[in-house]
Amino acid sequence: MNNTSWVDHSELFGDTVRQMREARGWTRADLLRELDKIGYCMHATVLARIEKGDRIARVAEALAIAQLFGTTVEEMNSVGMSDKTWAIIQLNRTNALFADTGTRLSEIIEHWLEERQTLRRRIEAVEGFGVTEEDDDLSTAYQLLAEFGTLDAIQKYVVTKRKRESAG
Repeated sequence: MNNTSWVDHSELFGDTVRQMREARGWTRADLLRELDKIGYCMHATVLARIEKGDRIARVAEALAIAQLFGTTVEEMNSVGMSDKTWAIIQLNRTNALFADTGTRLSEIIEHWLEERQTLRRRIEAVEGFGVTEEDDDLSTAYQLLAEFGTLDAIQKYVVTKRKRESAG
């Protein structure tokens, strides 16, 4: 499996900083002054080393530079990279996010299954005391089971909620 990431091409960031600075007709001193105006102080040596690829920019440095140029760190790292490499990097990033979301969702589903079973036991218990659906609490429990008792019901709830939000 190819695990290409933008970190594998970190030298591109420094090249991009230099290209964007030069495209604006700025010297390094000009760039440092502009960074200072947005509240980020950087030493000239640090900027020179980043541009030359001798030093990887720290997160705060990269974010400040990207903000100054009106772009993102991710976009700055893609300059000079082939479309195929960039697409693979984006795919790998999305793979990681999707896997993380799937893991978190499975944990939530495990908890949901436990809570659904607990709710069903509580319903049976109060019905054993003769409580009927006319009781507000039991009625609410049945409504919750109808709305959230199956994965299909939850999916329907989410779709309906999205439609309402996009219409409103």
